[in-house]
Amino acid sequence: MLRSPPGAWSRSWRSRATTSSSLPLQSLAPKEHVPMPSLLTSTPFLVAAAVIVLVLLIAFVASRYHVAGANEALIVAGSRGAKVRDERGQVVASPGDKGVKVVVGGGTFVRPLLDRVGKLKLTARQISVQLTDAVTSQGIKVQVQGVATFKIGRDVDSLRNAAERFLDAKPEQVDSIVKNVLEGSLRSIVGTLTIEELIRDRQKLLQQVQDAAKGDLATSGLQIDAFTIQSFSDESNYIELLGQQSVATVSRDARMAKASTDQEAAVREAEAQQIKINASR
Repeated sequence: MLRSPPGAWSRSWRSRATTSSSLPLQSLAPKEHVPMPSLLTSTPFLVAAAVIVLVLLIAFVASRYHVAGANEALIVAGSRGAKVRDERGQVVASPGDKGVKVVVGGGTFVRPLLDRVGKLKLTARQISVQLTDAVTSQGIKVQVQGVATFKIGRDVDSLRNAAERFLDAKPEQVDSIVKNVLEGSLRSIVGTLTIEELIRDRQKLLQQVQDAAKGDLATSGLQIDAFTIQSFSDESNYIELLGQQSVATVSRDARMAKASTDQEAAVREAEAQQIKINASR
């Protein structure tokens, strides 16, 4: 058998080690990382994000801008000033805002967390006014039935007064207030008049009732559009007797007028006959 000379194996190992160590260093170094394009920094993504933000901003501003309807007023608590247009479209100004902004016939921006917005209906409302135990100046108890139409005033002060009292109130509560004021005024005026005066001059009665109730209603921002008395009645039938008396008087006057006319016709006929007789002679 052939044997390797002594030291040959060690020389071979050293030769391999030397060869492997002479390899280039760059072949053993890690490869460089090439950056990939990012979606978040791409131009289409940035454009789409900007459009979405703009749409959201417009939607937010639109949601905070409130416009008053044709028959309502916006009440903005926490803001100041007034933007009220009258029936002719002109802006009405009023000193002193009481920390409440009123808007009629326009719109306003409501700040989030700082302002609170509410609505008041300006449409006219109708209520029934009834008195069952009113007493006239003659001491006669009468029943009065009428109808009233009212609404919230359109001026700035009336709107603010109404907002303080009725912004969160139910319509029935407003009706009750107006009904009580009108019935109280009507009772007071009836007590100063006779039944004959009530029947003869209703327009004067209506005007006196409205004048008496105006001040009380104005403090609540309300005003009367129309007030009508539909009927009077009483338990003693005094009004019915007055009616019968009036009918009898009218009937008597009619008979007397007819008798007078017949008499004048008879006189004229007699005079005509006398003229004929005189002419024939």
